[in-house]
Amino acid sequence: MAEILETIVRENVPLDVPLELRAMLHLRAGDRIRWSYQNGRIVAEVVKKKKGALSSLVGKFSGEATDSVASHNLTGIR
Repeated sequence: MAEILETIVRENVPLDVPLELRAMLHLRAGDRIRWSYQNGRIVAEVVKKKKGALSSLVGKFSGEATDSVASHNLTGIR
């Protein structure tokens, strides 16, 4: 029989995946979980983050100051 794990649903707080399940499913930052309701049961499907995809760059440089003039000048065009 499978181990039963529980989590508590709270108002205005994201739902956590128990650490034991994270480890069993090898969940990492950027992975997604697709939830569905089928035949009276909740089904969770793990969608692994694609490695090497351009999507991995989204937010990579957020928070860093940018200077488009300096960046343009790095190309040697003035």
